[in-house]
Amino acid sequence: MDDVNARPPTERKPLSALPPLPPPPPPVEPAEFPPGFWPAVDYMLHHPDRILASLRADRDLGRLSGIFFRIGLITCALYGAVMGATNLLQGSELDLVHKFMQIGVTALKVPVLFLLTCAIVLPPIYVSNAFVGSKLSFRQMLAVLLSSLAVTTTVLASMATVALFFSLTSQSYDFLKLLHVLFFVYAGLSGLGY
Repeated sequence: MDDVNARPPTERKPLSALPPLPPPPPPVEPAEFPPGFWPAVDYMLHHPDRILASLRADRDLGRLSGIFFRIGLITCALYGAVMGATNLLQGSELDLVHKFMQIGVTALKVPVLFLLTCAIVLPPIYVSNAFVGSKLSFRQMLAVLLSSLAVTTTVLASMATVALFFSLTSQSYDFLKLLHVLFFVYAGLSGLGY
């Protein structure tokens, strides 16, 4: 076995003969969301590197936070409406007015749950990150949290068709509750990974 340290000093390669370091990667362009809701969702899912570059550069945080807030609100409400439709789809004993009211209440309840959770955890997350050396401002941390919320709720809304299918085909309320819990866990882990 040829060991570099075992060679006599005259046989070692001089430092100038080492291959040059590869050039640094080009800088990532900042996020430029297209107009419209669904194009913005698609952009968010396909360009996390550009979003991260904008967040790090503290560029357009108000606009980005607004986009993430709207995405989170609409996708939460969509999944909430599907959750509330369970009574309508399974032939519950409620009258038709109350069934539609349940859809509206649940479509409102899920966004409120997510937004209140964000409002509660934002200060401790900001302070904890400051203790471990994070240089993110409060506005940057809010934008990061809202981007994670938007991804979480988008993943959750993507599971709405599956939840709707099982609401139509299953008569077990306990199964549907467990299914919704599993979807929330999956969406939360996806948002955390993002």
